[in-house]
Amino acid sequence: MPAEAQNPVTVSCRNDQGREVAKVMIWSTRKDKGATGEAADLIRLSEAEAEAQNEESVQLRERGRYLYKIVGDAGLSLSEERGVSASPAGDGGGLIEPGDQCGVLPLKLMRGNEVVACGAVEVRSIKLRYREHYRGMLNCIAEKCMGLLLDSRAPTRLRLSSAWKDNRAMLEQQLEFLRHTLESVAFRGAVDEVLRNPHRLLENEAQEQSISRPFKPGRDFVRQLGKAGDRIALPEGHPLRAMHPALTSLPVRIQVMKRTDFLDTGENRFVKMVLVEFRDFLAEVAGMLGRDATDAVNTDNVRLLREVARLRSRLDTLLGRGFLPDVSRPELLPLGSPVLQRKPGYREILNLWLQFHVGAQLAWDGGNEIWRGGARNVATLYEYWLFFQLEALFRSKFECTAPLHSVLVEKDAGLPRLKLQRGIELQSPIGGALSASAKRTLKAEFHFNKKFARNRDHQKGGSWTRGVQPDYTITIWPAEFDRNEAEACDMLVHVHFDAKYRVENVQVMFGSEEDDDFIQDRAATEKSPPTAAKYADLLKMHAYRDAIRRSAGAYVLYPGMPGDGKKFAEFEGFHEVLPGLGAFAIRPRSDGTADGMEALRIFLDEVIEHLSNRTTARERATFHTAESYKLHEAPVPYGNLVLAERDEMSDTGRALPPAEHHVVVAWYNSPEQLEWTLKSGFAVVRLGDRPGSWNVSPEFASARHVLLFTHKRKVADGLLRLKDSKPGYRVFTANDLKGSGYPGAASGEIYAIFEVEPDHAFDGKKWDGVELGKKLEDYEARRSYRKKTLGNRLADPRVLSLRELLASRI
Repeated sequence: MPAEAQNPVTVSCRNDQGREVAKVMIWSTRKDKGATGEAADLIRLSEAEAEAQNEESVQLRERGRYLYKIVGDAGLSLSEERGVSASPAGDGGGLIEPGDQCGVLPLKLMRGNEVVACGAVEVRSIKLRYREHYRGMLNCIAEKCMGLLLDSRAPTRLRLSSAWKDNRAMLEQQLEFLRHTLESVAFRGAVDEVLRNPHRLLENEAQEQSISRPFKPGRDFVRQLGKAGDRIALPEGHPLRAMHPALTSLPVRIQVMKRTDFLDTGENRFVKMVLVEFRDFLAEVAGMLGRDATDAVNTDNVRLLREVARLRSRLDTLLGRGFLPDVSRPELLPLGSPVLQRKPGYREILNLWLQFHVGAQLAWDGGNEIWRGGARNVATLYEYWLFFQLEALFRSKFECTAPLHSVLVEKDAGLPRLKLQRGIELQSPIGGALSASAKRTLKAEFHFNKKFARNRDHQKGGSWTRGVQPDYTITIWPAEFDRNEAEACDMLVHVHFDAKYRVENVQVMFGSEEDDDFIQDRAATEKSPPTAAKYADLLKMHAYRDAIRRSAGAYVLYPGMPGDGKKFAEFEGFHEVLPGLGAFAIRPRSDGTADGMEALRIFLDEVIEHLSNRTTARERATFHTAESYKLHEAPVPYGNLVLAERDEMSDTGRALPPAEHHVVVAWYNSPEQLEWTLKSGFAVVRLGDRPGSWNVSPEFASARHVLLFTHKRKVADGLLRLKDSKPGYRVFTANDLKGSGYPGAASGEIYAIFEVEPDHAFDGKKWDGVELGKKLEDYEARRSYRKKTLGNRLADPRVLSLRELLASRI
C-alpha cells in the first residue's frame, strides 16, 4: 500500500504497560494541497510497510514546520528536545521543527518532570530516493572501513573482539551495519547461491546389504566371505561352488562401499557459524536492551528491540533452510580455503563476516551522528561517502606515498579509531605529487574539513576576514617550492568543495541561466523570500573563494542527475578554468559507487593542465599580486601633481602604475651638457667602453621618462619624457655623439640616445639627490640585482620606478 498523505495526523502515546495515555495531533503549517504520496509533508505508512522499512508509521519531512496539540489530558506536555518546543500559552500545543535530523523523533509526554508515556514519528529526508542512497553509501563505507582496518593490521592476524558491550554508540553502529548486511541484495544472493550450489565432498560410506542384491566387490570382499556370523548355504549347482569347491556357504549380509555427497564440510560449517553468530549477537543485544522494564519501554530501545526481533526471525528462517540444520559446528575456521575465497556465495559471506567484525573493532565517533538513537542522517553519510570518492579521485591523479589507513586510522590506545568526523579537521592531509613526466611537476594535498583561520599576514595561509571551513579542499603548488614558499609567492592554489545532499538541482542554488535576479537582503514582495536567502549556497561559494587567500575555485557537490550540475561557463571568472564557481552532480548508486564522477574527473584534469602551464593569465596575475604585496609599502604622497590616467604611448590604454613606470637616470657632466640636452632633445646615457661591456637593465628599454643627474648628487628640475609614441632609444658611438655637437669629451665608446622633451606635468618639480641615491640602491636591491653603491658609477645606466622618484620629491 503506498504512503497516504494525511493532514492532520494523530500519534498514540502509551505508558510502560502499553496503555494509551493520550494522543498527539500534528499538522503541517505549509499550505500545499497538491502534494501526494511521499512528496506530502505528512504521511502515514501501512503497518507492513513501516515494519519492512523499520520506520515509524507517521512520517514528517526534514526542515518542515508542524503544529502539535496533545489530545486527552490537559495536564501533559511534550518534552522539548530535537526541535520540539511548547507554546508559551501552556495549552498543550506547540511547534515541531526537526531541522536537518532524519530518523526517529521521540515524543515524550511529561507530567511535570516525569515521563508518563511515549510515542514516536519518523523524520524522512526530502530526497525521495534517500533510502536507496543510504543503503548504497553505507555499503561503500562498510567496505572502506573493512579495508582500512585490515590494511592497518598484520595480514595474517585478525583479532575477533569488540567493545560494543561497553559502548552504546558502538552498539548502534554495529547493529546498523548488521541490519544493512542482512537486508542487502548481496547477502540474500550469497545465501541462496550456497543453498543452491553448496560445497560438497564425495566420500566412501560403508553400507550393509543382503548378499543377494547386486554390488561391486571391494578389496576386502574375500575376507568378508569367510567371516563368522549368519550364513546361507550355497547350492550344489551354484557357479561359485564350481570355481571354489570348498566354499559351501556365504554370509547373509555383506558390507559394500558407496560414494555419497557429504555436505558437512568445513566451508558449510563456516556459513552456518556466520548465521548463528549474527543471530547470537542480536540475542545478546536484545538482552542488553531489555534488562529491566524501564529499558524495555525506552523510546530508542523499543525501536531497536523491534528491529532486533525482525532480524532474528529472518536468520532463524535461513538457518532452517536446505542442508543447514544438519551441519555441525566448526572445529576450526578454514579462512585459507580456496572455496571460501573464490566460490560464489561463500566468498561474499566471508567478506560480509569480516565487515561485521571490523565494524565491531573500529571506533568511529563520526558514525554516531548518522544513526544515533535510531536516526539515519543521510546528509552526514553523504559527506563521508563523498570523502572516499574524492580521495580515490585524488589518488588516481597524484602519486600518494602514504596509504589511506595511515592517515585515517588512529591506534594510539584501545580500539583503532577512524579519524573522520564532520566539522573536525583531518590533521594529516593526503599528500601526492604529479608525475615528473608532466610539463610542470606539481605537489598536492587533499584536506577534509580544513580550517582556514583568520590571518592578517598576506604571505601566510588562511582567511583575511573570518575563519571558514570547507568540507573538502584540494591544494596544488609547484614541486620546486615547499608549501610555505609557494604560499608566500602566490604560487599555491586552493580548490574547495562542499557537500549539499538536500539540493535537488542546481537551479535551486544558483538560479537558471535566464535569471536576472539581483542578490538583495530585502524581499521584492512581502510573500517572497529575499534573494540573498535564495542564493545562500552561491554566496557561500563566493565566501570560500574570496575570503580564503589563494583560492581559485569553490564548487557544490550534490546528488542530482549526472550532467545537471557540471561547472557553469558563466561562473568562470575569466576565459580560463580558474577562477570559477559551480556545482557537480555526484549521485550514489545502490551498490555504493558514484554516478557523475566523470564530469568532476574531467574538471580536475582541466585544473591540473591549467596549473601545469606557466603561460596562463592566472599565472601572470598571481605573479604581479605577489610582487605588489611583497613589501608593506605605504602609498607615496605626491601633492597636487596630476599623473596621467591614459598610457602616454597610446590613446586607448590605461596608464602604467607608477611602480611599473620606469625612469632612466641620465648623467650630465657640466652645465653645458645640460643646456645641450634640453635644447637638442637628446638625453645621453653611457652604455660602456665597448659593445661587450654594456650593462643595461631590463627596465631600461621600457622607460617612459628621463631624469638628469650630475656631480654632488645634484638633480635637474622637472622630468623629460620620450618624444616618440613608443619607448626605446638609439645607439650612438663616440664619433656619432661628437658629430651631433655634444659638448665635452665622450668618455665611452657606446651611448644610448633618448629623444626627449620636457614633461610639463613635472615643471618646476625638485628632487632630493641624496634621497634619490638611496632609492636607486633600494630599488635595484629589491629587483634582485646585485646591489651597487653610487660612488664612481654614477655615469652607468640606472633605472628606478616613478613611484620611487616621487618619494624623492622635495
